[in-house]
Amino acid sequence: MVIHWQRVGFVHGVMNTDNVSIAGETIDYGPCAFMDDFSANRVFSSIDQTGRYAFANQPRIAHWNLVQLAQALLPLLVERCGDEKEAVEQAQLAVNAFPVHYERAYQRGLNAKLGLGEVQEGDGELGEALLVLMEKSRADFTLTFRHLAEHGQEAFLQQFAGVDGADEWVCN
Repeated sequence: MVIHWQRVGFVHGVMNTDNVSIAGETIDYGPCAFMDDFSANRVFSSIDQTGRYAFANQPRIAHWNLVQLAQALLPLLVERCGDEKEAVEQAQLAVNAFPVHYERAYQRGLNAKLGLGEVQEGDGELGEALLVLMEKSRADFTLTFRHLAEHGQEAFLQQFAGVDGADEWVCN
């Protein structure tokens, strides 16, 4: 779910543990919204003064929420495994798998938005470079990808007027 949010520029207002169900669904979005101009640090909640739930932090918060869930389930895992050490190891393996799975799925989604096929070496850097350009130019999140996919290079580059590096990014 968070991967899809990252793909469309959605920022959940307060994605803390009491707003995420055991099934991974979120509730009580509070002040949430889709970004127009891209900012990795975009928040929509007035109570989020530190950017804890900022756009770029959503994957980290999802991971943190999984850690909290694992801690809450640990007594059941101990009962199932019969050994506390084994239960902790199993919980850690499951929780530590999240960043790897997230990154793979995120890159596949970003590649799709960029019109790229299977993930290859360098795709992550290419995607991140585009996000940096988008942030520098305050480019519209949705329109940037739409222009890239549907309206050609000229319309795409208009999003980055006056920002160094856009022409070079297109050539990559």
